[in-house]
Formats: sequence, structure tokens, C-alpha cells
Amino acid sequence: MLARFTWQDWLRYIGFVLLNAGVATYGTYTITQYVKAISDEGMGLIVLPMAFISLLVFAILYPVLRGVRPGLARLNALYLAFVGALFTLAIVSAVPMLLTQSSYMPLPQLVQQFGVWVLLIVCCGHLYGWLPLLGIAAMNKMLSPVFFPRPATSS
Repeated sequence: MLARFTWQDWLRYIGFVLLNAGVATYGTYTITQYVKAISDEGMGLIVLPMAFISLLVFAILYPVLRGVRPGLARLNALYLAFVGALFTLAIVSAVPMLLTQSSYMPLPQLVQQFGVWVLLIVCCGHLYGWLPLLGIAAMNKMLSPVFFPRPATSS
């Protein structure tokens, strides 16, 4: 599908990915500044991984959204991408924890702690991430004619 892209399609693709990833990264950065529990983690553990994850998620999501009709189906796809990004962030941010604690922690306790960490990231992502998600959904609704133009019909 990407092979048949014209240069206008490539500009739409790059604009969609960069704009949405920028909003997601800015939302993540803002959340880390205001939530005291994660404000000490800084850029390295949450914001930078989320920037790369959101770039990857939106790069994969654009061809999917091109084939989806506007409306609730697109919103569902954005939400599934949001949940997928949260799980990916949880796994990526748990790797340093696993590497530093695996030498002296029994495996069942390590798996339990990892599960709690993933659950915490996903729940906090839903608690604090609804505003950036709403912004992304509204922006995609407004810019839908730009990112996903309807093909011209010949009469």
C-alpha cells in the first residue's frame, strides 16, 4: 500500500505521524511535570520512550486509518493504538527495573512486580492520558479531510 503513495500522500503520511506523535509526546511530558510520583523519573524513563513509541505507533496506524471510514471506527483504532502504546511503554520502562533487580529477586516475585508495574502504567495512562488522547482524536477529526482525502469520483 505504501508503494503506491504519491508525493502528496507521503507528505500527508509524514505530517500525520509527526503531528500526532508530537501531541502525544507533549502530553506525556506535561503529565510527567505535574504528577509528582513520576516527575522524578525525568525524560529518560517515560518521555523519550513514549516519543519513539508514538512515532512507531502512528507510522503503523496511518495505512490502517486510510482504509477505515471516518467516525467511530477511527476513534476505536486511535484508542487501541493508545492502549498498545501504554503496554509498550510499560514493558520498555520495566526493562531497567528487571535488569537491576533480577540478580537477587526470586522469579515469581519479579513477575508479580512486573505485572504490577504494567498495570500501574496502563491505569495511570488512562487516568492522566485521556486529555492528550482527546486532543489527538479532536485534531484527527478536524484534519481528517487533509490527512485522509476522499478520492475524486468521475461523473
